[in-house]
Amino acid sequence: SLVASRHFGLSHGMGRSGDITEPQPKAVGSSVLVKLTLLMVLDAIRRGAGLEGGGKMNGPAKNGILLPMCTGMSMALVLSSLKQTAPSTKSIVLW
Repeated sequence: SLVASRHFGLSHGMGRSGDITEPQPKAVGSSVLVKLTLLMVLDAIRRGAGLEGGGKMNGPAKNGILLPMCTGMSMALVLSSLKQTAPSTKSIVLW
């Protein structure tokens, strides 16, 4: 179906009801993507900040948390941040 092909078969959401860092049994694919994304972000932080550690999972930036956020909230945060960088600029953003 259109939804399955558009979302790569990951149709179950990432709803939480407990420990937010635990994998979700009904959303295995999404849980794997969250873990992979977290590892990539931590690696980018270590590389970008020039942090050195003993191994991949040791030293600075070895732990983190990736929280799910809806599209509207993400857009609001990005636009709010952009507004603070150039507050005197008058512009209209529609999405």
